[in-house]
Amino acid sequence: MKFGLCCIPDHHAEYSGSWSDWYEGMIAEVRLAEALGFDSAWFAEHRVPGFAFGSPTRFIAARARATKRIRLAASVSLLSLNNPVRTAEDYAMADVLSHGRLARSLAGRRKASRKSPCCPNDPAGRRSPSK
Repeated sequence: MKFGLCCIPDHHAEYSGSWSDWYEGMIAEVRLAEALGFDSAWFAEHRVPGFAFGSPTRFIAARARATKRIRLAASVSLLSLNNPVRTAEDYAMADVLSHGRLARSLAGRRKASRKSPCCPNDPAGRRSPSK
């Protein structure tokens, strides 16, 4: 049996402290998970302020440099909101920095994601062009 850690955090300054403290706390959790024998750590991408990660590949790359064995992955990767070439490059770099410990997961966009102020959409739910 394998065990993994799934991080879909939300930031509340009164509990989490600064953004830096919030990220450092999650980095410490991944180190602890590795020390306890967890097999993987997963990070979700969402475009809702203060919730999950806007760029899980950057967090994966940061974690890759401080861990040795645990597999690292994005539990949600919003492909419809990102440039596909940039996404492939970012994950390839994370895989290189983790010495091949990257696992992948892909996801589409749910209706709730369309309501985010960070993701402008037309009424039909299609992605709006960048302004």
